[in-house]
Amino acid sequence: MKIFAKICALVVSYLSLAVWGVFLILPPAGASEAKGDIPVLIVPHHLVADRQIQGGFAAIASMRKNNPPKRIILLGPNHYFRGKADVITARHNWNTNDGDIIADTAFIDFMVKKNFASLEDGVAEGDHSITALLPFIERYFPDAALVPLIMREPMLRKNTEKLAQFFNEQLGPETLLIVSADFSHYFPKEIAEAHDKESLAALQTLDMDFIEKRMDIDARQILMVVADYLKLKGGAKFTMLFHTNSADLTANPYEKSTTSHFVGFYEL
Repeated sequence: MKIFAKICALVVSYLSLAVWGVFLILPPAGASEAKGDIPVLIVPHHLVADRQIQGGFAAIASMRKNNPPKRIILLGPNHYFRGKADVITARHNWNTNDGDIIADTAFIDFMVKKNFASLEDGVAEGDHSITALLPFIERYFPDAALVPLIMREPMLRKNTEKLAQFFNEQLGPETLLIVSADFSHYFPKEIAEAHDKESLAALQTLDMDFIEKRMDIDARQILMVVADYLKLKGGAKFTMLFHTNSADLTANPYEKSTTSHFVGFYEL
């Protein structure tokens, strides 16, 4: 009986993957229905979810086709705790297989001058929270200039608030913030899904206390900045496009240590 159940679970997983493979590269149903400005996209950097990532980028490109971003601020967690500053950037252009991504050196220099970021060689370049998403940025937003920001956890609350205030003062509809984040880590799928349910509720309500203290994610400090920024904008609606788990995407339903992924956006 257990063997039969395992076979059924594997079949379902493989069928799910087949469906994703056929349809996910297109913008999801309803993706063109956004009515307001879309300042924030959340995507994973765990490339087992590459089709979901592509679907998220395709959706935002479609929704913003009349107002494509001129600047992308890519916010990724500092996985390896490299460098000295809380927020580290780089001011060079980025090479991908399909072309170069131009750095927004003027904005980067302004952030450094105002002490909101530090230039430290090799930090952003060596972290997959930044590099994993570069091909998607180049493909879907080839004319946008890039500001990569890699952020250490934890950050003092006053510092995340100051960065959110800076963004509120300096950013307009020409900018898209991309949050590079993986959600629940190292738990079986059943536990991960319970954590994800709580995280989704916090994203929808911009629950700062939950984000700061309890959210199962590798980028709490980034979402703290984003939540404060959106509150300063008067609030925003969160729309989930895709929610996946590595157990499903790898057809391994009994995996004990999984990673979950959210792909979604905020609309003002």
